[in-house]
Amino acid sequence: MPDLTAYVERIHSRPAVGDIETPIKPSPIPAFTYEAKDRRDPFTADRIFLTTQQLNSPKQAVQPERQRSKDVLESYALDSLSMVGSILRDDLRWALVRDQNQVIHRVAVGHYMGQQQGQVIDIQADQIRLVERAPLGHRLHEKMVVLRLGN
Repeated sequence: MPDLTAYVERIHSRPAVGDIETPIKPSPIPAFTYEAKDRRDPFTADRIFLTTQQLNSPKQAVQPERQRSKDVLESYALDSLSMVGSILRDDLRWALVRDQNQVIHRVAVGHYMGQQQGQVIDIQADQIRLVERAPLGHRLHEKMVVLRLGN
Protein backbone atom coordinates (compact mmCIF):
# COMPACT_ATOMS: atom_id res chain seq x y z
CA MET A 1 0.00 0.00 0.00
CA PRO A 2 2.81 2.49 0.55
CA ASP A 3 3.51 2.41 -3.21
CA LEU A 4 -0.10 3.29 -3.96
CA THR A 5 -0.09 6.16 -1.47
CA ALA A 6 3.13 7.54 -2.93
CA TYR A 7 1.72 7.27 -6.48
CA VAL A 8 -1.50 9.13 -5.56
CA GLU A 9 0.49 11.90 -3.80
CA ARG A 10 2.76 12.24 -6.85
CA ILE A 11 -0.28 12.58 -9.17
CA HIS A 12 -1.93 15.16 -6.91
CA SER A 13 1.25 17.21 -6.70
CA ARG A 14 1.41 17.78 -10.47
CA PRO A 15 0.24 21.17 -11.74
CA ALA A 16 -3.19 21.33 -13.36
CA VAL A 17 -3.17 21.08 -17.15
CA GLY A 18 -5.59 23.94 -17.66
CA ASP A 19 -9.23 24.60 -18.17
CA ILE A 20 -11.28 22.17 -20.20
CA GLU A 21 -12.67 23.80 -23.31
CA THR A 22 -16.41 24.10 -23.68
CA PRO A 23 -17.64 21.63 -26.29
CA ILE A 24 -18.83 23.02 -29.61
CA LYS A 25 -22.58 23.05 -29.95
CA PRO A 26 -23.76 20.95 -32.91
CA SER A 27 -25.48 22.79 -35.73
CA PRO A 28 -29.16 21.93 -36.23
CA ILE A 29 -29.91 19.25 -38.82
CA PRO A 30 -32.41 20.34 -41.47
CA ALA A 31 -35.68 18.38 -41.63
CA PHE A 32 -36.18 15.93 -44.49
CA THR A 33 -39.59 15.26 -45.98
CA TYR A 34 -40.10 11.89 -47.67
CA GLU A 35 -41.81 12.69 -50.98
CA ALA A 36 -41.79 9.36 -52.84
CA LYS A 37 -45.53 8.88 -52.45
CA ASP A 38 -45.79 6.52 -55.40
CA ARG A 39 -43.28 4.06 -53.86
CA ARG A 40 -43.54 1.68 -50.94
CA ASP A 41 -43.10 3.29 -47.52
CA PRO A 42 -39.74 1.97 -46.19
CA PHE A 43 -40.94 2.35 -42.59
CA THR A 44 -43.87 -0.08 -42.78
CA ALA A 45 -43.84 -3.85 -43.00
CA ASP A 46 -44.44 -5.27 -46.47
CA ARG A 47 -46.86 -7.89 -45.21
CA ILE A 48 -50.58 -8.48 -45.43
CA PHE A 49 -52.30 -9.43 -42.19
CA LEU A 50 -55.54 -11.34 -42.51
CA THR A 51 -57.88 -12.79 -39.90
CA THR A 52 -58.46 -16.54 -39.61
CA GLN A 53 -61.92 -16.04 -41.11
CA GLN A 54 -60.42 -14.33 -44.18
CA LEU A 55 -57.82 -17.08 -44.57
CA ASN A 56 -60.44 -19.82 -44.49
CA SER A 57 -63.08 -18.07 -46.62
CA PRO A 58 -64.54 -20.17 -49.44
CA LYS A 59 -63.40 -17.60 -52.00
CA GLN A 60 -61.40 -19.11 -54.87
CA ALA A 61 -57.75 -19.19 -53.76
CA VAL A 62 -54.75 -18.70 -56.04
CA GLN A 63 -53.39 -22.12 -56.94
CA PRO A 64 -49.77 -23.07 -57.67
CA GLU A 65 -48.93 -24.18 -61.18
CA ARG A 66 -47.84 -27.81 -60.86
CA GLN A 67 -47.89 -28.85 -64.53
CA ARG A 68 -44.98 -26.76 -65.82
CA SER A 69 -41.24 -27.34 -65.46
CA LYS A 70 -39.37 -24.73 -63.41
CA ASP A 71 -37.29 -22.01 -65.06
CA VAL A 72 -33.60 -21.74 -64.09
CA LEU A 73 -34.09 -18.45 -62.21
CA GLU A 74 -36.71 -20.02 -59.92
CA SER A 75 -33.92 -21.72 -57.98
CA TYR A 76 -32.68 -18.31 -56.76
CA ALA A 77 -34.20 -16.00 -54.16
CA LEU A 78 -35.53 -12.90 -55.90
CA ASP A 79 -33.35 -10.60 -53.78
CA SER A 80 -30.23 -12.39 -55.09
CA LEU A 81 -31.12 -11.49 -58.70
CA SER A 82 -30.44 -8.10 -60.29
CA MET A 83 -31.56 -6.52 -63.54
CA VAL A 84 -28.51 -5.37 -65.49
CA GLY A 85 -30.11 -4.28 -68.77
CA SER A 86 -32.62 -4.98 -71.50
CA ILE A 87 -32.65 -5.77 -75.20
CA LEU A 88 -35.33 -4.82 -77.73
CA ARG A 89 -35.35 -7.23 -80.66
CA ASP A 90 -38.14 -7.69 -83.22
CA ASP A 91 -40.55 -5.68 -81.02
CA LEU A 92 -39.90 -8.07 -78.10
CA ARG A 93 -38.16 -6.71 -75.01
CA TRP A 94 -35.89 -9.07 -73.10
CA ALA A 95 -34.55 -8.29 -69.64
CA LEU A 96 -30.99 -9.21 -68.72
CA VAL A 97 -30.83 -10.62 -65.19
CA ARG A 98 -27.67 -11.51 -63.25
CA ASP A 99 -27.82 -14.33 -60.70
CA GLN A 100 -25.67 -14.68 -57.57
CA ASN A 101 -23.06 -16.63 -59.57
CA GLN A 102 -22.62 -13.62 -61.92
CA VAL A 103 -24.29 -15.48 -64.83
CA ILE A 104 -26.53 -13.30 -67.03
CA HIS A 105 -29.87 -14.73 -68.19
CA ARG A 106 -32.38 -13.45 -70.77
CA VAL A 107 -35.93 -13.14 -69.43
CA ALA A 108 -39.13 -12.44 -71.39
CA VAL A 109 -42.72 -11.79 -70.35
CA GLY A 110 -44.23 -15.06 -69.12
CA HIS A 111 -40.97 -16.42 -67.67
CA TYR A 112 -40.67 -17.19 -63.97
CA MET A 113 -38.11 -15.89 -61.46
CA GLY A 114 -37.54 -16.29 -57.72
CA GLN A 115 -38.66 -18.95 -55.29
CA GLN A 116 -42.22 -17.60 -54.89
CA GLN A 117 -43.43 -18.47 -58.42
CA GLY A 118 -42.78 -14.92 -59.65
CA GLN A 119 -44.11 -14.61 -63.20
CA VAL A 120 -42.84 -11.75 -65.37
CA ILE A 121 -45.81 -9.67 -66.57
CA ASP A 122 -44.05 -6.58 -67.94
CA ILE A 123 -40.54 -5.54 -68.95
CA GLN A 124 -39.51 -1.91 -69.36
CA ALA A 125 -36.05 -0.54 -70.13
CA ASP A 126 -35.41 0.04 -66.42
CA GLN A 127 -37.59 -2.47 -64.56
CA ILE A 128 -39.22 -5.91 -64.53
CA ARG A 129 -42.70 -6.34 -63.02
CA LEU A 130 -43.61 -9.75 -61.61
CA VAL A 131 -46.55 -11.31 -59.82
CA GLU A 132 -45.43 -13.57 -56.98
CA ARG A 133 -47.62 -16.28 -55.50
CA ALA A 134 -46.54 -16.46 -51.87
CA PRO A 135 -48.02 -18.67 -49.14
CA LEU A 136 -50.24 -16.93 -46.59
CA GLY A 137 -51.75 -19.33 -44.12
CA HIS A 138 -53.04 -22.35 -46.01
CA ARG A 139 -53.47 -20.43 -49.27
CA LEU A 140 -51.42 -18.51 -51.78
CA HIS A 141 -51.86 -14.81 -52.41
CA GLU A 142 -50.58 -12.75 -55.33
CA LYS A 143 -48.21 -9.87 -54.74
CA MET A 144 -46.81 -7.39 -57.29
CA VAL A 145 -43.00 -7.09 -57.20
CA VAL A 146 -40.77 -4.72 -59.19
CA LEU A 147 -37.12 -5.50 -59.92
CA ARG A 148 -35.39 -2.26 -60.96
CA LEU A 149 -32.30 -1.81 -63.10
CA GLY A 150 -29.18 -2.02 -60.94
CA ASN A 151 -30.91 -3.64 -57.95
